[in-house]
Amino acid sequence: MSIQRISGGTGQQSTNTPATTATTTTAAQAQILSSNPAQPIVTISNPRRTAVVPTATNSRSRTTGPTRTPRGQRGQREEPTEAQHLALLRSRNVLVLPAPRRSFIKQFLLHLERNNLTWEGVSDNGSLESEVESAIHQGGLARATRSAINTAFGLNLQAGPRLNQATQSLPEHQALMLSLRQNNTATTDVSFINRFLTWMEGQQLSWSIVSANTAVLQTIVNGAINQGLQTGTRAALNRVFNLTLQGTTGYVRLAPFLPEHNVLMTQARQSTALQDNDISRVNRFLCFLEQNNLSWSAISTNTLQLEAIVSAAISQDGLETSTRAALNRAFGMNLRAPRYGGA
Repeated sequence: MSIQRISGGTGQQSTNTPATTATTTTAAQAQILSSNPAQPIVTISNPRRTAVVPTATNSRSRTTGPTRTPRGQRGQREEPTEAQHLALLRSRNVLVLPAPRRSFIKQFLLHLERNNLTWEGVSDNGSLESEVESAIHQGGLARATRSAINTAFGLNLQAGPRLNQATQSLPEHQALMLSLRQNNTATTDVSFINRFLTWMEGQQLSWSIVSANTAVLQTIVNGAINQGLQTGTRAALNRVFNLTLQGTTGYVRLAPFLPEHNVLMTQARQSTALQDNDISRVNRFLCFLEQNNLSWSAISTNTLQLEAIVSAAISQDGLETSTRAALNRAFGMNLRAPRYGGA
């Protein structure tokens, strides 16, 4: 595209402002020049069209520079307005913190002002800890807000009972946690389950009551996550108790937990001969085995037994029909479907 300036009486410099009206150059120039001969015109030549654009309204001059939005009208970051809050942000205790932590404190002060509260007010009446908890779990502030406030002001604010000091009072929950630790369950899974059991007791619930109905348990787990528990809670319950709890989206990501199955999955992902679909089918089948208290090493030595289990997984448990082919490619096998026309 080429740009040509047509002088019209002033020495104002124009720029390549995009054309807004397309017409024939000669007619448009004649019409505009006759009405305002002092106004310069920019002709934009394009193989497909030619447009004439007056520069008085669309261009900017070198002498005046680009048109800028007044500073007061731009989108600005919200700042606290209370004098005491501004003083806190300018205090040395806050200024020495890294920028992210200073931001956490500022967001908390804004949270207070939105709720018609002040730092002095919540500090004096002893509600600071609960206000921080509310800001995190209901106001959407970062969990690190509490730590930033503790560091800046030498406090020792603690998280709520459901996220901190997680201990159980029901004997069945205590026994369940003891069994998890004795079985060398992964530390992160133990932590997630520990917090979930504590949360349930706060809701007057128990594992023996809710675990008997998977649909009820799934609803309760999703509710607990919505109220502040980590999303990893659901995955931990699935791994430890061989469940398939789903999130609100209806999607659940499964992963095997037996060491031998994890090794198999690592080898499958490293193989250049397998497609992503094959890896997914193998992963899902290994999860199916674990849910039925089976393992690959226990069934893979007997081809007929393995064929029967694969067919049952496809026909009865909803695994993809391509699971068999994926296992054949992954492990160099020749598993076949039943002759009677089953899965």
